[in-house]
Amino acid sequence: MYLVLRYPITPVIDKARAEEYMRNFTKCPGCYGVLASCCATIAPDGDVISSASADPPRPSPRRSTRSLPEPPVDLLISEALRSRRFYRLAENQSLTQIQTSLLLHCAYSSLGNDPAAWFYLREAVTMLQTLRYHEEATYEETSDQSVAEDARRAFWALFVAERVFAIQQYKPLTLQPTIGLPRAGPPPAADAGACVLPGFRDLISLLWPIDASFVTAWNSSATCSTMRLVGMPEVERLARLQTALSNCLINVSAYPETQQAELLITLGWLKNVVWQLCLSVTTLAGSDSRESMSLGYPLSIARDMVLVFQLLPRTAFAANRFGILERVSHVRRSLANVLSLNAPAILRPMTPVASTELLTEMSRIASRTLGAGCEFAGLTLEESLYE
Repeated sequence: MYLVLRYPITPVIDKARAEEYMRNFTKCPGCYGVLASCCATIAPDGDVISSASADPPRPSPRRSTRSLPEPPVDLLISEALRSRRFYRLAENQSLTQIQTSLLLHCAYSSLGNDPAAWFYLREAVTMLQTLRYHEEATYEETSDQSVAEDARRAFWALFVAERVFAIQQYKPLTLQPTIGLPRAGPPPAADAGACVLPGFRDLISLLWPIDASFVTAWNSSATCSTMRLVGMPEVERLARLQTALSNCLINVSAYPETQQAELLITLGWLKNVVWQLCLSVTTLAGSDSRESMSLGYPLSIARDMVLVFQLLPRTAFAANRFGILERVSHVRRSLANVLSLNAPAILRPMTPVASTELLTEMSRIASRTLGAGCEFAGLTLEESLYE
C-alpha cells in the first residue's frame, strides 16, 4: 500500500527499489529498516487504507495474508530502529539511511509525535548534507544514475517536508533549492516513477516560495503579541506570493487522487498561512480588489477546500490523513476568527447563515472523512468562534 498511497506524495522508494530491498533484507539490516519504515508510514491509517485497494481479494487455496493482523505502527518503528543496532549510524551514513529517517519522520508525524518527527527530519537532512546530496556536483559524479535519481527525489521530499513542518511547528529552515528538480530516468525506471513526478514537481513548486525569510517572519509573528507593521514593499511581496500560489496549479485532474488531495489541500493551507502573515504585519480591509488581501479571504479558501473533499473519494486523503487534518484545522480556525467579527460586509457575497454552515461543514469533514476525534469535530459553533 505504500506504493499506492504514500509514494505519490513522498516518492523516495519506487517499485524497483522496493523489490531490490525485499530481495536483500535478510542479509542487509539497512534494507530491512527502510522497508519497516515504509510500512510504518501507512500503519497509522490502517482503518482507512484497508478500503483503498482497487483490487478485490481473490479466492486462493492458500492462506490469504489479508487474514493476518496488521502490525502496530510502534512495532514497525521499533523494527526500523532495531535494524540500526547492527552498525554505527554516524560512521555508516547512506542513502538508505536518509530514506529511513525521512520515512520515520512521516510515521511520527502521522502519530502526532512532533518532537520525534522533528528529530528524524533533522537526522535525514544532516545525513543528506554530510553525503553532499545538496550539491549538484555530487549527482554528476555518481556513476549509478538510478541511485543519483533516488537521492535527488529524497532531497526534494525533504525540501517539502522541512517547509511544511517549519510552518506547522515554527521551526527554522536548512535546505535551499540548490539542485535540479527530479526527472524520469531511462526505461524501465521511468515506468516506475515517472507518472508521479509531474505532481511531485507541482508540490515542490507550491513550497518553493517559502524561503528562510518567509519562515523567519512567520515564526516571529507567532511570538509577537502586537501587530508588527512593515513597509509596503513587504506587503506587496506577500500579495505577489498569494498571486503565485493562485496560479501555481493549472490542472491536477490527471494526477493520482492521493496527489490531487495533497496538492489542493496544501495549496489552500498555504494561502491561509500567507493571509495570516499579512494580518500580522498590516491592516486588511473588509473588501479589496485583490481577494487574497481582504479580511474575508478564509471564506474563499474554506469553500474551495470543502469542494475538494466533495470531489475526491475518502481514500484519497488516507495516506496523509493527519497532515491534511492539521491543514484543515488551520483554515477552520481562521474562518472561525473571521466569523467572530460579526461583520456581514466581510462575508459578502455569502450570507451569515451560509458562512456558518461552511464552518460546520469543515468540522463535519474532519469527523467523517478524516476521522478526527471529538476534540476537533465535536466543537460547537460558539466554541469554534472563541477558541
